[in-house]
Amino acid sequence: ESMVHPKVCKVIPNILNRLDETIQYLKIAEDVYMKLSMKVSDTNALNAICMAWQFNNKLYKAKTAKEKDFYTEEAFFCLSYAEGLLGYDTTDLEQYVFGELDTIIRSLSLVETVNSIIRPFLDASRGHITQETLNLIMFYL
Repeated sequence: ESMVHPKVCKVIPNILNRLDETIQYLKIAEDVYMKLSMKVSDTNALNAICMAWQFNNKLYKAKTAKEKDFYTEEAFFCLSYAEGLLGYDTTDLEQYVFGELDTIIRSLSLVETVNSIIRPFLDASRGHITQETLNLIMFYL
């Protein structure tokens, strides 16, 4: 608004009207983080596990072996760091945190939201999805 640029000023009301919708996932993410903070007493350990989750997500999108190796090593480092801070085997805790973080839908568009909801089903099918399976998922949801 302070730029007083005509094209920008024209779009600002639309952005402000959709602001709550646009950043809704941030509130959900904050709630999930608060829930996880109650379970994991060490903030640094929780942050490290969250970073590992992020690296794991990037790993799935990596195209080259070099990228995959990098994300795998970084995730391993973060999880090892968290385990060192907490002083115990964190495998169950990692799975819990990853599961909670997976519940955060980070998209605005309806299509991306639907994709986020059905992605676990699609991932489990390993690329072999039939129309019947899609119909079953639709019925289930």
